[in-house]
Amino acid sequence: MAQRRNVQNTRPISGDRMRKQARLAVIRTRRLVKQGLGQLAEVLEPVLKPLFAINQTSATIRSLIFLAGFVLWIGFAYITNPPAIDEIVISGDFSGDPVSVMLFQLRYLLALAFSLATPLFVPGVFRFVLVISFAFWLSSRFAATYLADIFDLPNIGAAIRFIRQAAFATLDPRRLNRLVIREGTVSQDFQASPLFQIGGPGQVLVNLENVAVFEKVDGSPDIIPPIGRPVLIEGFERLRKIIDLRDQFIENVEVNGRTKDGIPVTAKGVRFSFSVQRDRVLRKRDEVWGDPVLQQPLNYTRESILHYVYEKPNEPFDQVGSAEVRAEIRRFIGRNSLSQFLADSREESDAPATLPSDPTMPITSSEGGFKAREAINQELITAFRNSPDSTIDLHWVSVGTWVPPEEIPEKHKEAWRRRVQSEAESNPKALTRLLRSTRLKELLRLVQDVPINAFGHVSSREDDPDKIKRELMLAYREKIKIAYEIYLANELDPPTHLVATLNHLQRL
Repeated sequence: MAQRRNVQNTRPISGDRMRKQARLAVIRTRRLVKQGLGQLAEVLEPVLKPLFAINQTSATIRSLIFLAGFVLWIGFAYITNPPAIDEIVISGDFSGDPVSVMLFQLRYLLALAFSLATPLFVPGVFRFVLVISFAFWLSSRFAATYLADIFDLPNIGAAIRFIRQAAFATLDPRRLNRLVIREGTVSQDFQASPLFQIGGPGQVLVNLENVAVFEKVDGSPDIIPPIGRPVLIEGFERLRKIIDLRDQFIENVEVNGRTKDGIPVTAKGVRFSFSVQRDRVLRKRDEVWGDPVLQQPLNYTRESILHYVYEKPNEPFDQVGSAEVRAEIRRFIGRNSLSQFLADSREESDAPATLPSDPTMPITSSEGGFKAREAINQELITAFRNSPDSTIDLHWVSVGTWVPPEEIPEKHKEAWRRRVQSEAESNPKALTRLLRSTRLKELLRLVQDVPINAFGHVSSREDDPDKIKRELMLAYREKIKIAYEIYLANELDPPTHLVATLNHLQRL
């Protein structure tokens, strides 16, 4: 039995079992290699992450590595093949005159430069430089082709400039990729820039009437304010949207709505002015030289900018703001009844106490009654200021003309027009113009009476100039006396100059 057991233990292993063991060994080896690479990656991550990042610090590190490689090339070339500076021999006549000295020095410098450059291009050294340079050129071409395909570029020129800018640091900031944003768009001269077509790194200059929103690699927004100087953009940070900070003027807008009592009303010729929501908190900021200055008037709130970028990404700002104003006017129509748009059309005997019998007098609105045009405009502006959901500032609005349905009686429309006319006439500006016009007419009447008519009447019967003058002064005295008596009749104190003039004329 023992002999049989030994025979069974020494039987050869089958081919299937060997293959199974080989596969298990390969799997274990791969697992070990994978674990080893993972541990190696964890160790090298603090070193490789700043090396391959797309920012100015990493670009500086890569530039220093490239410079170190260039120095290594020179050092290796000079160690293996020292330059033969001692063997430089300059032949020719040397007479000592200045021209000969200059030619001798020039030939010596050329020979020295040739002697220093020769070791760099020795085949044993230069072949390594050629291989590294070709690998660098080929990899940059592949990367540029890939970027051009990803970003759908017409050619790889912009991609090559982007790689060169992103890979190495630039000592001169003027050589960085640049963008200039003005009047709500990127200037035509900079639309071929890699910063516009692909992204950062680079510099962007935002003019004072705009604000630009860039988006970083992790998706976080970067709002570039209009501070009047270039701002650095990180690697692969792309332009998302440009918003115009200036006031937007919209004219001849038509808004259809339905009143609270279900009657359709149209507002025609609506005009308004709006802007992004202004930051009402007065803040200060420090400029480059540290001098505190007040914030520019075309400011904004961060919440309103992000709203237009992410809530309305494909709509122009003027259309978004115009839609908000039209929606608010539509809501205003829905909050009011038709009687608050049009004047009361009842007879005077049935009219409310606030409706005067004289149609030319101003009408006093009762609670919940007719709303004047100025009250409607102010109500719309206040609604935007007090609404927590509003993302624009409405600066001015004119609702234009309310157009009711054709079924509204003509008598109602005529009462409405009469009310609007009386309100316009009772406006303080209109009263001021009326006062000015009445005063001017009275002055013209007085001048026409004295001295023009008085002089014509006296000169027709008198030839003596002294008598004519006396008659004119008497006419002036009568006018001033009438004014003096009007003051006394109204129990008012006459002006001092009027009393002095009257006393002087009384002595004639």
